[in-house]
Amino acid sequence: MISPGPARGYPTPGEAGYIGSERCCSCHEATHPELVREWRASAHRLAMIPALSNNAVSANVKMPASFERGNILAVIGREDGKYVLIGSGFQVFPAESFSLDNPFPPHDRIGFDREKLDASESCLGCHATGYFLSAKKYAEPGVACEACHGAGKKHAEAGGSAGTIVNPARLPHERRLMVCGQCHSCGKDTSGKHPFPVVNGVGPFTPGDNLASAFVDDRPIADTRGGEYSTFINAPEPYSSQACTDCHDPHGKAGNPSLLVRSTSALCLRCHGNPLSGIVQVGPERHWGADKHNCWFCHKYTHTH
Repeated sequence: MISPGPARGYPTPGEAGYIGSERCCSCHEATHPELVREWRASAHRLAMIPALSNNAVSANVKMPASFERGNILAVIGREDGKYVLIGSGFQVFPAESFSLDNPFPPHDRIGFDREKLDASESCLGCHATGYFLSAKKYAEPGVACEACHGAGKKHAEAGGSAGTIVNPARLPHERRLMVCGQCHSCGKDTSGKHPFPVVNGVGPFTPGDNLASAFVDDRPIADTRGGEYSTFINAPEPYSSQACTDCHDPHGKAGNPSLLVRSTSALCLRCHGNPLSGIVQVGPERHWGADKHNCWFCHKYTHTH
């Protein structure tokens, strides 16, 4: 468990019941080996990685001239040069090739400024799991099991019994969307200071709870990247009645981009090729090239995001 910063008597992730993904995987590698394998290679898992790990992304990043690798806490980003470095004091150091004019929320909404951005007040709320703002501590870097399923201590102690962990697939529709919305949103916590939900000014959002009690959504209408939930809940039917997981697998899926469950037009045609779905149908006889090209070649953003 990473514990940067002073404790100051605030709750720690361990005290709140977070046990870490390796303990989760120690059991679920036997029950759900494919999910575990694909999550470990997913964008969620790599949302933030320790700078001193052996991961190729962190091993190849270029450090600022005035910093040694030991002064960098973590890396956010990929090997294409679009990454940021999180200093041991939570400073943010964007790589030179990272655009500070990033047009996509939520980054432009949190004031992405090389000199002023404090990762403990912004990035860590979504790029780490079980982040306690009050203590500036988190259970695990990246989006791990407990980010979507909640703290796992009770589940582990109960031998994996049903009802001792959150299964987003079994939540009511609105609450299921909120599991994704805790990070994929544009807005601020109820204090108006942080671009992620903070419960009682202390700890992380618990999947299954009402996100609106800890986060005020901006509900933007414009196209977004990173704030899809905000546009989704503002959309008319039939879009708003769908779930994020209709198109995306949070565990990752065979290396598909954007965690898509399929990487071809077959994904779109599950609905748009079904005459019983009650929505616009496509096909060679109605849409030239529909049988030859990926839908998103022309339709980069779908369903308002």
